[in-house]
Amino acid sequence: ARWGGQWDFLGDWLWPGAEGVNGDTPETLFLNNCYWIYNLDRAARAASVLGEAAQAESWRKRAEAVREAVHRKFFRPADHSYANGAQAYQAMALYVDLPPGELRAGVWKRLEDEILVRRRGHIHAGITGGAFLFRALIENERNDLIYTMATREDYPGWGHMLKKGATTLWEDWEGKLSQLHSSYLYIGAWPIEGLAGIKPGPDGAGFKRFLIEPGICGQPELTRVTASHESELGRIRSEWEIKDGRLRVQAVVPPNTTATLRLPTRHAAAVTENGQPLARALGVKQTGTDPGAVFLQLEPGRYAFEAP
Repeated sequence: ARWGGQWDFLGDWLWPGAEGVNGDTPETLFLNNCYWIYNLDRAARAASVLGEAAQAESWRKRAEAVREAVHRKFFRPADHSYANGAQAYQAMALYVDLPPGELRAGVWKRLEDEILVRRRGHIHAGITGGAFLFRALIENERNDLIYTMATREDYPGWGHMLKKGATTLWEDWEGKLSQLHSSYLYIGAWPIEGLAGIKPGPDGAGFKRFLIEPGICGQPELTRVTASHESELGRIRSEWEIKDGRLRVQAVVPPNTTATLRLPTRHAAAVTENGQPLARALGVKQTGTDPGAVFLQLEPGRYAFEAP
């Protein structure tokens, strides 16, 4: 149910063409209930890390009960959509695991169509909804969809702001309100987390044990990425390049940390580090493969990998 006053239940905010507060719509009710699930899940994860097993299980059960109720109320099976099917709501549903397993592929397809077909590759979300849209796409390695939205130069989008002379982010996509705001900052996480692939590990230890997952987009214009992150334990660096049919990945792992590198190649036996086969590479341990990647554990140091 709705909670609070006019400004206490906003849901998504300032999507393209938005007018008014929109606090009493089914879409706002949907997004805010999904945010409730998100908070319950995060609280449960924090409790687990702190050793509060009973409290963690209580929050997980509550999240699952809310998840089932929200799915039952807002899912539209005819087109695999939630609420009105807009990007923010499809992504939010996926991000909090709202659709049962057998429905996820259909919800993803509906989100893809919403971005690529209905909106012709443009973003169509606001401040809060857009943040969860990008979070869902980054964590599911859909750099292809983000690339499409990030490179559009007409309205709505960041390219439109640039073409209009913006040197700071606007409050709204139209540029009618503040010309210096914190509205659509979520694109800033994409080069670091999505493209360079620098991410904290899943075990709650922050960057003590982190991931490097180079985000190869499949876009012919994007063949090289260089990025670094100043973690609490030192500078992490990730760089990749595709040239002459070869993938080159360089990484810097700071002292007192361990990295897991996901190399996107099908040719595990052909991977080298500084010209040496993996079996002879210092500080490198192969931990697994899947059909499209090789997984390596890296001790502190500097590395230069190459693969087909």
